[in-house]
Formats: sequence, C-alpha cells, structure tokens
Amino acid sequence: MEEQRDTDVLTKLNDRHPYLAKLNFYQKSQTSRTVGVAFMDLNGLKKANDELGHDAGDKMLIASGNLISQAFGRDYVYRIGGDEFVVLDDQSSQTEFESHCAAFEKALT
Repeated sequence: MEEQRDTDVLTKLNDRHPYLAKLNFYQKSQTSRTVGVAFMDLNGLKKANDELGHDAGDKMLIASGNLISQAFGRDYVYRIGGDEFVVLDDQSSQTEFESHCAAFEKALT
C-alpha cells in the first residue's frame, strides 16, 4: 500500500510523498551531504490537453518522465505536481550529476 501511495499513478515515478520525506530527511540530518537538484516544468502540457485531449497530455507526461529517468535514474526522479518534476540525487558526485544534466539536455535536442 505504501508503494502505491508513493508512486505517481500515471508516470510510475516517485510522487510528492517520498519527495517531501526526502527533504525532511535532509533537513533533520546531522551529516553534511551534497545533493544534486534539478527542477523541471513541462511546457505545453495545457495546450496539448486543450487541443489534443488529455490522453495526449498524459502521453507527454509519461514520455517526459521516462526521458528524465533515463538521464538521472528512476530512483531520483519525483513528479511533484501536474507538470513539475524534481531530481534529488545524493549518490552521484558533482561531476557525475553534471554529466547526467548534460545527457538530459542532449536528449532534449
């Protein structure tokens, strides 16, 4: 049941609950750690929903989530709102995280 609550039904990514829990963990943690953070907002979702229907918008969200997951790893990606995604990566070095960001940017072009 907890996995279902923590997983976005549409994209199958982590949802807002584990995102907030991770932020709370970082806030309460007594150890210093580096965390790579990337915020993403999907442009054009409303237009797709209005002009092509919600099925098209859902496909955009799923495809976007898959693209983000391919670059950063599914465990680190959270869908926190309608068209908002966040990556919290506390396992990669800064260099590795920057490489993931570059791979993601390249995949967008």
